[in-house]
Amino acid sequence: MVSKQLIVVSCWLGVVCTLETTCPYFTSSHDSPLIIAHRGACGYLPEHSLAGYSEAFYMGADFVEPDVVITKDHQLVCVHDLYLSDVTDVASHPEFADRKRKLTLGGKERDDWWTIDFTLTELKTLRLHQRWPDRNHFYDGLFQIPTLEEALDLLTSLNESRKKENPKASLTGAYIEMKWPDFLKEQGFDVNQLAYNTLKAHGIETCARAAATVPIIMQDFFESTLDFFHDHTDLPLIFLGEEHPLSYMATKAHGVGPSIDSLVSSQDPWTPNDYVSDAHKLGLKVHPWTLRQDQPKYGSTVCEKNMNMLSLNIDGLFTEYPDGADFFWATKGCNTQRRSLSQIFYDVLKRVYTTVNQKTWSKFQQ
Repeated sequence: MVSKQLIVVSCWLGVVCTLETTCPYFTSSHDSPLIIAHRGACGYLPEHSLAGYSEAFYMGADFVEPDVVITKDHQLVCVHDLYLSDVTDVASHPEFADRKRKLTLGGKERDDWWTIDFTLTELKTLRLHQRWPDRNHFYDGLFQIPTLEEALDLLTSLNESRKKENPKASLTGAYIEMKWPDFLKEQGFDVNQLAYNTLKAHGIETCARAAATVPIIMQDFFESTLDFFHDHTDLPLIFLGEEHPLSYMATKAHGVGPSIDSLVSSQDPWTPNDYVSDAHKLGLKVHPWTLRQDQPKYGSTVCEKNMNMLSLNIDGLFTEYPDGADFFWATKGCNTQRRSLSQIFYDVLKRVYTTVNQKTWSKFQQ
């Protein structure tokens, strides 16, 4: 605690001060940024499904991104929001009709079903579906909400298989965001402590241990999470958002996660502003969010979108189509022919099939 106080005092005195890390998997070159699969390969599969995490692994992601919330019985689960209606079939379960209630979160009232009102057993009866209406919904209803432990178990198993094939291969990690930790603390849920306990139980609560099994990066909009993991671990930390000056964020984290829009000029969307260079001067890595390659923003083609991202000199990128980013970083050009969308879905389903059942495969072949 004393060292943290000295850092803050140094900043007040005008001395540039930053957190530093020597964690090997946090290092990336600007020519080959880290590929962070936003909620898994959710351009193809429902977000935060084990199948989506697995697909991101096979598509070449350096990290998958579990968002972590909690259940009524204090189990950590991977869902982007505390509410459930956007990504599950909870509304079609009459047994849970009376669980719907209004809750104010972040100053906004919402009438919905909330993870903190369900036990893990109850949540496991729900099935995930694709969030975006114009994306593929073939996989709706096939997958459960995973626990953080299940996500880490999956990555551990996949990485072990990869190491057997190639002992020198890089491992796919988990880039974990704790959702609404301050609100949940007020409700009696210490999600940061539970997440740390989960990492420690898996033997990945330090950089050295994580590097050998499942690399871990912790991220958050909330300083309470960054402070907690700074006090308890040496894992890389990412400060999300743009609400604070970079000089302040550098005292709390090793990198920043801004929106892509914050990195470019408001007048010319593809003229970089000074954000990335200013962050780099402070020793901060820059991992912006989120590239959605099926949406018109940031370029007219997959290659153009990724080329525009690379021009920003970033160190990592959140994307919902990790195969597109992997292709571009690997080739640095647009001349190599990519798989067709139908080929991609066919390959995805073949892998999903191993985790579902024969009936699914028969449905696809009809």
